[in-house]
Amino acid sequence: MAFLVARHSDKTQERSLHIVVPLCFGLVGFIIAMSTEVLAARYVALFLMAQSYAAFVVLYAWYVARHSSVRPSVALPQTDLSFPRPGSPTFSRVLR
Repeated sequence: MAFLVARHSDKTQERSLHIVVPLCFGLVGFIIAMSTEVLAARYVALFLMAQSYAAFVVLYAWYVARHSSVRPSVALPQTDLSFPRPGSPTFSRVLR
C-alpha cells in the first residue's frame, strides 16, 4: 500500500493529502486498539495502523527531494577517502 500511495503522490505531485490521510487511518487504528479488547476489532486496527507507514514513505521521499544539497560528485570522493587503501601505513595499522 505504501508503494501505491507513493506512486500516486508522485504522479499527482501532491504530498499533503498523501501524508495526512494515511496518518489519519493510522490514528483511527491506534484508537480502536486502545479502546477495545475484542480480538476482531484489534485485528482490523492492525491493518489501519500499518497505513501510517505509507505517510512516512511519502514524507521521507519529499524531505530528501526537497532538502538534499549533496551532489553525488561531491559525496563519492569523501567515501573513497574514509577507507584506508591496501599498502598504506593506515591500512597496515588497522590490521595489527
